[in-house]
Amino acid sequence: MNFSLSGDEQIIDDVSLYSKCQLGKGVNAKPFSDKIRVITIDMRAFNKKESNCKTTLEKWIYNIKNMEDMSTMPFKDKNFIFEHLETLSDYYAMEPAFRKLYDSALRRSRDYYSTIENAKVEGRAQGISEGRQRASYELAKKLILKGMSSEEVSDLMDLQLQELGLL
Repeated sequence: MNFSLSGDEQIIDDVSLYSKCQLGKGVNAKPFSDKIRVITIDMRAFNKKESNCKTTLEKWIYNIKNMEDMSTMPFKDKNFIFEHLETLSDYYAMEPAFRKLYDSALRRSRDYYSTIENAKVEGRAQGISEGRQRASYELAKKLILKGMSSEEVSDLMDLQLQELGLL
């Protein structure tokens, strides 16, 4: 774009940087919807230095405008999203062959982690099941020692008579 826009609403220190308007038919027409808006940003009008950026919008615009010239991402200490932006820019700056190797290693690492986590979940479930079964056997044993018949215990505890015979 080689033109500057001025619109209904302009923000950021009297600079014609951010214009916001609603879509409608004709010049003075009613908007199509209160949910549809067009926002344009004139990057050429943004001339703030890093130290003068106060709002998140200003920090975003600064990063986008100066990304090609930066070796590190400013503002990453103050907001995690800029740290994530640096990670993404490092990723896309990789040579395609190296990025392919990186993706493959990342997939293997995630698969390994997923396998370990799944094994933990299955192990816990198995341990809980075995613990419940052991507790059920112990309770059945106590009931039989208190004088209850094996048939009554089998009926109450949902255990087979053969299982009770092993106690």
